[in-house]
Amino acid sequence: MADDPENHSAQKKWEAERRVVFVVGATATGKSSWALQMAKRHQGVIFNCDSIQIYKGLDVGSAKPSRQDYNEVPHFLFDLAAPPQTLTTGDYRRAFDLALEKIPAEQVVFLVGGSGFYFQAVEKGLFPVGKASPELREELESELKLPQGAEKLFKELQEKDPESALKISINDHYRLVRALEIIRAENTTLTEIKRSFSEQATKPDYRILKIGLGCSREELWKRIHIRAEEMVKSGLRQEVQGLLDQGLGEWAPLSSVGYMQARASIREAHSDAWLIESITVATRQLSKKQKTWFKRDKEIFWIEDEASRLRAEEALAQFLR
Repeated sequence: MADDPENHSAQKKWEAERRVVFVVGATATGKSSWALQMAKRHQGVIFNCDSIQIYKGLDVGSAKPSRQDYNEVPHFLFDLAAPPQTLTTGDYRRAFDLALEKIPAEQVVFLVGGSGFYFQAVEKGLFPVGKASPELREELESELKLPQGAEKLFKELQEKDPESALKISINDHYRLVRALEIIRAENTTLTEIKRSFSEQATKPDYRILKIGLGCSREELWKRIHIRAEEMVKSGLRQEVQGLLDQGLGEWAPLSSVGYMQARASIREAHSDAWLIESITVATRQLSKKQKTWFKRDKEIFWIEDEASRLRAEEALAQFLR
C-alpha cells in the first residue's frame, strides 16, 4: 500500500510535540525528589543530567536514585560508563539522543541534574569541535606536569583566547588543556567556535519547559551538611577505597566534589569529621557556581517557596496539555 502523505505530515507534527522538562538547580535543592513526584503524576520518565551519576561505581558520593526510585519510574542515562572510561559532553549528548529515540513521543521526559554544560548540549547542540589526537593530548599533559606548567599553559590561553581565559580557572586542568587542544589542532579558538555556533544553532525538534529548584541560603547550607554526613555514614570512604584498590586513584571523576575530598581523606588519614566538613565547604562552592550558571537563563520557572511551587506545577500542567 502506498504511503499516505497526510499520515506522514501528521506523524511529523506529533513527533515535533515531544516534550522535555529540564529540572535544574544547585545540588541538594530537591531536584530529584520533585522530578520523581512529577514523573509519577504525569506518567513520565527520568533522564539523568549529572556528570558523575553517568558512571558505574560512583553511587554513594553522587547521590544516585534509590532502588525504590528506579522501580517507581523508568530512569535513563545512569551508569553509562565503567571505570576507567571517561565521557565527554559530546558522548553524553549522543547517549541522550539514543535514549530519547526509545521513548514514545507522547511520554514526557524529565531531565534532572545540575550539570549546566549537559543541559546546554541538549538544548543547543554541540560545538563543532573534533577530538584532539592522543599525541597532542599527551603533549599538553606532559607540559602541564612540568614546573610552573599550569601557569605557562594558562598564559598561552590568555594570549591566544583571552575571553576563554576569563571563564576557565588555572586549576581547572581539564578545560585548560581542552581549550589549548582546540587552538593548537584547529588553528582557531573556543571563543570563535562558540560565537559561530550561536549564530547557526537550530532549536531542537521537541518542546522544552525549564523548572528550577531553589531555597534560602541557610536552608541549602543545612541540606548540604546533612547530605555530606549521610554520604560518609553510607560508605563513601569505602566506595573510594575500593576504586583506589583497583588502581583508579587518578580516574578523572574522582576529582569531583565529594570524591576528591574522600580520596584526600584516605591518603592523608583524616577523620570523618574532617571529611564531612571538607565536602560541605566544597559543595557550598559548587552550589554557588551552579546557581550563577542557571540564574542567567530567564526561561526558568523557579520554585523557592510554596506559592512558586504551585505556579510552576500549573505551568507544567499547561505545558503537558
